[in-house]
Amino acid sequence: MLPNSVTSIGDNAFRYCSSLTSVTIYAPSLADYDSYPFYDNSANQKIYVFSDCVDTYKTGWGTPYIEAITLTANEGATGEYWTTYYNDMADAKAPHDTQVFKASLDGTMLTLTEIADGIITKGQGVVLKSASASVLPLYSASGSTADYSDNSLMGTMTSIANPDNAYVLNKKESNGVGFYRLSASGEIGANKAYLTYSGADAREFFGFGEGETTSIQKALANDKEAGAWYSLDGRRLGGKPAEKGLYIHNGRKEVLK
Repeated sequence: MLPNSVTSIGDNAFRYCSSLTSVTIYAPSLADYDSYPFYDNSANQKIYVFSDCVDTYKTGWGTPYIEAITLTANEGATGEYWTTYYNDMADAKAPHDTQVFKASLDGTMLTLTEIADGIITKGQGVVLKSASASVLPLYSASGSTADYSDNSLMGTMTSIANPDNAYVLNKKESNGVGFYRLSASGEIGANKAYLTYSGADAREFFGFGEGETTSIQKALANDKEAGAWYSLDGRRLGGKPAEKGLYIHNGRKEVLK
């Protein structure tokens, strides 16, 4: 992977690198296309660039081996596709029909806030939601003024083992789309964002909705398992609580006296 700060590649720089089958270049264009640095490499080699830059690179190098950087999203509710993304080498912009969110974890409350300009600032993890497609192209971008200061998402450029107490985006029938606790032996994929949380009140998942939807609202809306009990912060309990108080039971608020 070459960051967007690399705008020139020397003549024959990667020639005869037969094991180099995939290269990602984040610069929108190069200063010089006269030399092609990937001669005599694998016939299956692919060079990935932002979607709006594919024609520029194909014209400059006169090669068909240029493809667009894309993300694969998984279906949530019918007609909704969700994924996460992280990149510390370049800003990126999502397609026009895809929403970009930061995620703020305050105690055990998880809130998604939309990034209005759709620009993903490098070094920031985000959640993406598409209303039309499971394959999302990414475009070159710069200059976002979005405030990521309260963003709780972390990210990785390469696949990593569970860094402990990690939560990853997933969907389960009982709770819908949310961040679920990753198994101890689980892995986080390349260019993915995730959360970490530890403590006595750590739960199996953090639910969310658009805008100001909170964990308690998520529990009320998505609890489909008869007999389930939740605390007011959305944490699923092992059974009927022994202490008095206000809880969520079978998708409704219930007071134990």
